[in-house]
Amino acid sequence: TLASSSGDPAVDAAIQQLQALLYKRGPLGLKGLERGLDHISRGAGAVDRADLDTVLGFCGVTLGEEEASTIFRALDRGDAVVGCAELVQAIRPTLSGAMEAAVREVFDTLEDPTFKTGAVEMEEVLARYRPGRHPRVMEGQMTEGDAARELEDGLEGVQGAVMAKDLLAFYADVVAGYQLDANQLSDMLRGTWGLSGRN
Repeated sequence: TLASSSGDPAVDAAIQQLQALLYKRGPLGLKGLERGLDHISRGAGAVDRADLDTVLGFCGVTLGEEEASTIFRALDRGDAVVGCAELVQAIRPTLSGAMEAAVREVFDTLEDPTFKTGAVEMEEVLARYRPGRHPRVMEGQMTEGDAARELEDGLEGVQGAVMAKDLLAFYADVVAGYQLDANQLSDMLRGTWGLSGRN
């Protein structure tokens, strides 16, 4: 279930509306917005109100003027701009405790048990992933290549090594994009990361 917990009902309602519009495009809906923000901010890491409208339009998202302004005002730093990272963080839903624990278990299996650094090389993550076991591949709704690209695109922007927070963000998008419950996420994780086959 999409949710927001800013503490302001109007802000929460506006963010939930934006979440629904983005994630109806699937798990990478928010990633598209993130790319657009990065492009239009030209490396500054912040956008003004007009920039936000431009990026929403680029993403094909029609959010009401009042809702967009409500979100912008809530995140405004006081200088008529909002941080791109803060905006993405505000929109991305939070995983439930059970879901977060399941994703952290995956990360723990990826780390070298003798030398835990809190990071795993991207190549290792991609090599361990089993796209053929993605539920949508098994149901014939997407190809293995599509499933592999979903992970690669979801981790786009990660510099060199993947940390737990990166995997948690990716799966927050997956849960929202596919509207998964805890059991469905657990089944997906077991299949795509081979958890059930561990010794």
